[in-house]
Amino acid sequence: MNAEFMSTSNEWYTPPEIIEAVREVLGTIDLDPCSCAKANETVQATTYLTKGYDSLSNDWRRDVTKYLPTTFVNPPAGRVSREYLLEEWGTTRVGYSQVGHYFYDWEYDHNHGWLGDGIFLLPDINHLQTIQGYSKYKLSGMSLCVPSKRIKFICGNGTRRKSPPHANAILYVGDNPKKFAKVFEKFGVVFSRVEASYDF
Repeated sequence: MNAEFMSTSNEWYTPPEIIEAVREVLGTIDLDPCSCAKANETVQATTYLTKGYDSLSNDWRRDVTKYLPTTFVNPPAGRVSREYLLEEWGTTRVGYSQVGHYFYDWEYDHNHGWLGDGIFLLPDINHLQTIQGYSKYKLSGMSLCVPSKRIKFICGNGTRRKSPPHANAILYVGDNPKKFAKVFEKFGVVFSRVEASYDF
């Protein structure tokens, strides 16, 4: 297989045009829980958490602040360890997807009023299927952008990936879905989740 179509690293930085759109929707980015100093040169989050912090095992709210108005998440696409699952969940049945576990924390904290508006970048559109297994609230209140072109993430040396291996998706949750749609429609079609109705 052509190496350009294989993802061999979990560290791919979000390109500036996506971050600019994120800031246009959110205003500021108060927290990026999956970052590093290099990535934050572009993201410019007020607070960012690095791999050394291990934001899955730690409590964002306890260690950062009680309430975070805005968050941006570009999660790593690897697998959590068996040790993490047994320590945090007491079982391995909840699945090994890092994206899934980050999404669970993000959605749960938003629905409990600990996180405000947020944008969550899915590194692979197939994760839309994965996160449904982690979603306690069935993606309630979320909007989705499906970019018409694969996002060319930034490598650690500052160059763009020439042939991204995966299509992507971008989720939004918050009080301004119309603004999200207006800003992100330049990347691709935007959908909003419709609550099921049985009055028919």
